[in-house]
Amino acid sequence: MKNFIKIDSITGAWKFDRDPGHYRHYASTPGHLIHLVTAGSYHLRISGRDYQVSAGDLIYYHESEAYEWVANAEKVQYLSIAFMASELQPPPIQLRVLKSSPTIRENFEKSLRLASEANQSSMLKLQVEILQVLVFLEEQKEEVGTTIRPVETSFWWHVEDTMRHNLNFRPTINSLCKLHKVSSTTLIRKCQEATKLNPLKRVQEIRMHEAVGLLKYSDFSITKISEYLGYGRIHEFSSEFSKYFGHPPSTHRK
Repeated sequence: MKNFIKIDSITGAWKFDRDPGHYRHYASTPGHLIHLVTAGSYHLRISGRDYQVSAGDLIYYHESEAYEWVANAEKVQYLSIAFMASELQPPPIQLRVLKSSPTIRENFEKSLRLASEANQSSMLKLQVEILQVLVFLEEQKEEVGTTIRPVETSFWWHVEDTMRHNLNFRPTINSLCKLHKVSSTTLIRKCQEATKLNPLKRVQEIRMHEAVGLLKYSDFSITKISEYLGYGRIHEFSSEFSKYFGHPPSTHRK
């Protein structure tokens, strides 16, 4: 019997508006993040993969994933749900952006109302709404079934996917080379081609964005966050964070 998939915690539910001409780099929240576009269209890039997104599309992000809002010629509105579910695997790359249904919009709109009420009954109902969205995604995966084909992705994005999956936020270049069976020269070149950064700078960028997400949206203590990210001492984490952002980790605590 397979393990029962459950939602560990709910990070939040929100509504966003983006004016025409919006452009920005983002990192998704820790855990799972699902967007539903309700109006407009835009060009999206997730870990080097390009998508043209329009009203009615679901977008699925996982584990502080890097994404880039490239361009939109019209105003865009979307709803978001974020949650932690340690045993839940994200959909395959081919189903990270897909068409939803009118019922899914109802699930999202109910989720926003329930999240604002913030009582135990509402939180239980909110879990039901999120689970219904996850059931829809699972049904889409089953419907596509064996017709899902592998997607060509650059070597470096595969390195990042593996790093996030293994929760390895402080790897060395040697450990990455050994894991992916390449030379340091190849690793550095592939990273620079994909991100314009060297591997250690890119890994630090990922680690710092993961830290911000955990500070904002989890109930982990700063000590726990530093351990989660692979630091031996909280002082080491706080020092690197402050140097990177110009302010201490506590600034991001709600």
